Amino acid sequence: MDNKNIILLRHHPMNVKYTNPFYLNQVDDLDLSEYMVIDVTSRVERDKKFMAEHPNFSKEISPFFIGPVISSDGVKANVFEIFWQCGKVYPCHDKDGVPNEEFFKWRNEYYSKEKCTKDLMRHSCKSLGYEHKDTLYFAYYDKDKNLWEALNYVESRKRVYFVEYAKLIYNTESFKWLKSLVEDKKKIALVDFDAMNIYSPRAKNKAYLSYLNKCEKTKIEPSLKEEDFQRLDNMKDYVSCPFLAVGHATVIKALLEGDIEVIDGEVIDRYNILK
Repeated sequence: MDNKNIILLRHHPMNVKYTNPFYLNQVDDLDLSEYMVIDVTSRVERDKKFMAEHPNFSKEISPFFIGPVISSDGVKANVFEIFWQCGKVYPCHDKDGVPNEEFFKWRNEYYSKEKCTKDLMRHSCKSLGYEHKDTLYFAYYDKDKNLWEALNYVESRKRVYFVEYAKLIYNTESFKWLKSLVEDKKKIALVDFDAMNIYSPRAKNKAYLSYLNKCEKTKIEPSLKEEDFQRLDNMKDYVSCPFLAVGHATVIKALLEGDIEVIDGEVIDRYNILK
């Protein structure tokens, strides 16, 4: 369960040093110098010293490199990030809550690509004239029911993203190294663009302000108060919150602290964080 020696930090767009206020403001009164700060995004490759010591780290951890993944309807995507982003359905690909034929042509074209780049994923939806916020749902095929399900933001996170990412990294040497740090009682901070330190009131306050800003831009009346965000002090509630981004660092934390485990290729949800 929630191991406070494993924290999540939101990645700065410009990759500043971890002594920068951007990072220090996410840990409140904790001493970040006590933590081994580890960038789990593809940008870790810019850290030459780290990569010299862990040459396969980004290839085994970053969603931009790992794969392949088999979709729920049996189609192979070569890269996890492409699998995830191109399983999303936008208005032009929807027909009464079910993906249309054009969706599968578009999706399968991307799934066949051998490599993922930022530009590629940035334009996967823009090529259709949409932004990521225009996503209607994630398309999931239920073999038992023989029908397509339209999974919402949180459902797809729990049933697809966590499960497939966890299976891909669990037996890698890079994950085993991270696990050895935890077993040795080391404090670690995992840096990801879609992350929030759930143990930091200051970080949660910033997330609330960001939420208010999004509501204002989309002209939606806020349904949550700041205290709702401050109550998010455990993994189960964090993963279930539809107003917060949750990235692959959160899956790593869940694996490291034993919330979920991969046994014989299946993800076991030990503490029902994916329920």
